[in-house]
Amino acid sequence: MESYTDVRSKIAYLEPFVMSGCINDWKATAWTYQRLAEIVKPAERDEFLRIRLGPKEHLRGKIIFENESKMAYLSSLEQFFKWFNGEATLMTDDHKIVDRADHWGYFDYNYVFDIMDPENISDINWRHLGLDADPADSTIWIGTPGAHTPCHYDSYGYNVHAQLSGSKRWILFEPNENMKPVRIPYEESTVFSSLDVIGADSSLQGKKIRMVTLRRGDVIFVPPGWWHCVQCVSVNENEKDLNNISVSVNTWIPLVDYDRIPRLQEAAVSTMVAILIRSGLITSKQICLSESLGCYDDSLCDFEKLLKEMKNKFCSLNSALNRKKDL
Repeated sequence: MESYTDVRSKIAYLEPFVMSGCINDWKATAWTYQRLAEIVKPAERDEFLRIRLGPKEHLRGKIIFENESKMAYLSSLEQFFKWFNGEATLMTDDHKIVDRADHWGYFDYNYVFDIMDPENISDINWRHLGLDADPADSTIWIGTPGAHTPCHYDSYGYNVHAQLSGSKRWILFEPNENMKPVRIPYEESTVFSSLDVIGADSSLQGKKIRMVTLRRGDVIFVPPGWWHCVQCVSVNENEKDLNNISVSVNTWIPLVDYDRIPRLQEAAVSTMVAILIRSGLITSKQICLSESLGCYDDSLCDFEKLLKEMKNKFCSLNSALNRKKDL
């Protein structure tokens, strides 16, 4: 039985890689924008689909985190697509019209089990890649050119991201790079960087940058701990062509032996955030919208459960080592 240190040292040598043309048999790659508008519906608990908005002209040094973004709430993706090609208007939650010429929109980080029926979810087939992953656990990302996710790393799990249509630029940094991590805004298992990667922050000078552009049919594999900033980019110069909208899905593959301590750490952070919320030291505005405000009792219960599992794991490991010594 390997120790956690041994497992962690092996994970540290893993690097991101891309496979091309390996999902051409997926039914999901045949999803048209008309089809997406038909099969994506608001979750039962919601009445609308949330679109995150941002300016195409990036102000250097200003990172647009989810909790600071303007939002639009739509009844269907058809409205979003019509806004993109100039056939409809879009209004923010504070009742301001959004000009498509100088704004991007992102329907991001949505679990498909919330917004699709099972028969459509099955069009995603991770097992075709040899991955034991339930397609219902996938998230879908639909963005216009310029839409992006701020630089961050995933605390645990192997991120597998498949490009169904359109294109995305991935900018990656090794886990040991000092990207000035922050936990506010808070999102479970996501550690954001306070460096403006999109705006080419001067602090990035001298850092080793990896960059790759995914196109239809490409899949990128990103090990835990790798910093990444992801931006939707155009495939042609026609500003109203729906083919310039990026559509992708991803899942996180558990790394059981590696994930134990990061999951315990995340449970501890979640508990601390719940305490800070309860005490009024932080507010809902400092929490990403993809997160609930957090229940202290639930967070503490999760932490205690993971801590107990960790103790049992180490006890089993010590017993195995002692038996080996006796032999």
